[in-house]
Amino acid sequence: MMRIKGLHHPQITITVGGEYQAHHFYCETLGLPLIDPPEEYARAKGFWIRVGDQPIRVATEHSLDYDPVRSHLVYEVEDIYRWRLYLYQRGVKARFVQSPLGYARLEMRDPFGNRVELIELAPVPTEQDFDEIAE
Repeated sequence: MMRIKGLHHPQITITVGGEYQAHHFYCETLGLPLIDPPEEYARAKGFWIRVGDQPIRVATEHSLDYDPVRSHLVYEVEDIYRWRLYLYQRGVKARFVQSPLGYARLEMRDPFGNRVELIELAPVPTEQDFDEIAE
């Protein structure tokens, strides 16, 4: 029987020339560490980040159209209310959305249109809850 052994890496796609903007969003704003690429990708454009033990490739493409795309990466966080305030203060438009699994979930787009979610196993907050924290 054939089977998949595991996930080697997910990939996020950005526009050619957008490496600085992507690095700022993923490494500076979200705080994900930059890592050396696997040897077989050493000459490829873009860069690599790490979430826990998982490497993620941030690759470049010449043409992107993300408006209808729902594919995304989900990052598990602690204190999602503080994350919402932190992102708001940095001009990142993130909003709370319903989650059927009991998670509080923030949804946003990176500067290139990739959908990004942050989740925490917690009561689902409302924007009114956030407004009270932000004051």
